[in-house]
Amino acid sequence: MNIRIPALLLFWIFSSSIGFAQNVNPDSLQSMVNQQVSDFLASYWDAYNSCQVEKILSLESDTMEFYHDLGGLSVGKENSRESWEQFCSNTEWRTNAEWEGAYEISTMFQENQLYGAMVIGNLKFNSIRLSDNKKFEVGKSRFVVFLSYDQNSWKMHRVFSFDHQPIQ
Repeated sequence: MNIRIPALLLFWIFSSSIGFAQNVNPDSLQSMVNQQVSDFLASYWDAYNSCQVEKILSLESDTMEFYHDLGGLSVGKENSRESWEQFCSNTEWRTNAEWEGAYEISTMFQENQLYGAMVIGNLKFNSIRLSDNKKFEVGKSRFVVFLSYDQNSWKMHRVFSFDHQPIQ
């Protein structure tokens, strides 16, 4: 009995580490995911702030769901396209978003396979008058984003945008 428990424990420890990214150190895996997610988000916010609708849509999953505490729920790529086209059609003003402080990234695994990441943070919104590029701080919000990871690609899959407040 005493021999079996340590042997079973060693077998469990050894077998559970085999499928985990081919002996990749969990800290280095988290660092790699953090860098990939940060790069993805930088690309997304660059497209958002410059109203590159096709680029934004290419970064969203086909089943994208956007939950907004003021605007409600939007589901699917066609609804997303309509929202972005309306959002970007204003010829006088453009709203952009900036990180407010740091954001948190948590990896998501199923059976030792990376399938996504949760991103939690705060945004600050500005309105920019297009005639002279003058920027006005207008609001802030909190967000939670689920990014799906499949076939070496990240996609924005679920977004929760809430606690919108004016700048005081």
